[in-house]
Amino acid sequence: MANGLRILPDDNGKYIQIDTSSRMMSSLGRFQVAGANDTGDTQVSVQVPQAVGRSVIIPNQTFDIIDNAGSGIPLINLLKGVSVSGTTMTLYFNQGAPYRSFKTLADLNVFDITPSQPQSYGIAFYDSTNFLAITDQNRFGYVVYRATVNVSPVFTLPSDIPNIDNCVVFANWDNPNDSLWYDRGARQLQAYSSFSSSDGSALTGSISNVQILIVASGFTPPKPNGGWGLIIRNAQGVITFSSKYMPVIYKGGYYSFPYYLENDTGNPAKEDYRSVTGPVSRPMVPLCSLGFMCGDFKQIGSNGLRPVCLSGFKMSGGRVTTFRAKPFGRTIASNFSPVRAQVNYDLPVLDGVDYI
Repeated sequence: MANGLRILPDDNGKYIQIDTSSRMMSSLGRFQVAGANDTGDTQVSVQVPQAVGRSVIIPNQTFDIIDNAGSGIPLINLLKGVSVSGTTMTLYFNQGAPYRSFKTLADLNVFDITPSQPQSYGIAFYDSTNFLAITDQNRFGYVVYRATVNVSPVFTLPSDIPNIDNCVVFANWDNPNDSLWYDRGARQLQAYSSFSSSDGSALTGSISNVQILIVASGFTPPKPNGGWGLIIRNAQGVITFSSKYMPVIYKGGYYSFPYYLENDTGNPAKEDYRSVTGPVSRPMVPLCSLGFMCGDFKQIGSNGLRPVCLSGFKMSGGRVTTFRAKPFGRTIASNFSPVRAQVNYDLPVLDGVDYI
């Protein structure tokens, strides 16, 4: 038996050791930002974190395709990178006259993982958030669901997830063939394949044994079922931790994704598997979209139109790559325009060993 303080959450799954690296993960808002229109990078204000820690940006979309009445060749506007410092989020756009748009380009959910804080009294956790000092109930955030599921071709999230519209889904799986995508609107995990189809992909994939964690925020946790377990209250008497749910155990791990913007070389697909950085044994990546990638189908004609897909992820052996997933419903002229792009970002991960 491991040393330390362990809890058995209400789901009666694996015991969770909570006295090391326990954090909260809270929503700082959702932002839909239009293209820069040649004016340079864009800054927007985010909410003030409860305690400035590690920002986590979950992109839902990072590009836009606009019509060009003059040439008939659709144009692309895209995000190169994004960062958060304090209450300011800076978005770095691909600049230049062809890449302008007044429509929504970047659709991002922003979260904050609380930092390690001094432990002054009560239960002292090592390298952890001080649960006794947290006061803003809107910033509370916990792992509220864990499971191993099959996505064939969809898995719908449970309807009782608190504040489900602002949740983050972390996942670990092993399938080098099909792409995994989280559809925030449908609240579904989706598996895509058939990348030579006229839409660029199809919802026909199948991914087995997907380990998932769902982090939800913005609510005060209730007491454990039956009233038995561990709760921590702050000085105002508000419950800031309850063993009904699990803390966000963050050890500092991340995947580093470089920026790229590439033209057609005969194959629009690209696999660039990234290894996790940090002390993580079973990395669980937050499902999001870091760019776009065209499908294999190519229309006959001088423009070489290809269907565009939002990028999801493939994972194999703990390494992960962005790859085409959900069809975007538009085409681009691959003879003139890029066929794939990826945002530069270090994406934080959790460790499945701690939970499942």
